[in-house]
Amino acid sequence: TKTDVLGIFIKGGESYDTKAPLGKFELVYATGENWLGEDSKFGPKTSIFKTDKALIFEIQGSQIKGSRISLIKVQDGNLKSIRMSDQDF
Repeated sequence: TKTDVLGIFIKGGESYDTKAPLGKFELVYATGENWLGEDSKFGPKTSIFKTDKALIFEIQGSQIKGSRISLIKVQDGNLKSIRMSDQDF
């Protein structure tokens, strides 16, 4: 539905654990040096990406299944990021 569900600021080199609602989601994220706020993001050097696969959080039997992701570039990794325009963020 293109509705924001979760917004998180994570400082480079740090990790963050959270729970997400059940459903299928698109991960869109911005990177840069210094956070200037939601409107300016990281300024003119902001880079915006979206992952090539949806993140799915669901109940299977008696277990909740989800995803753990790392936004560190890994050669031959299994989650690729596609650059987006600022207007699509």
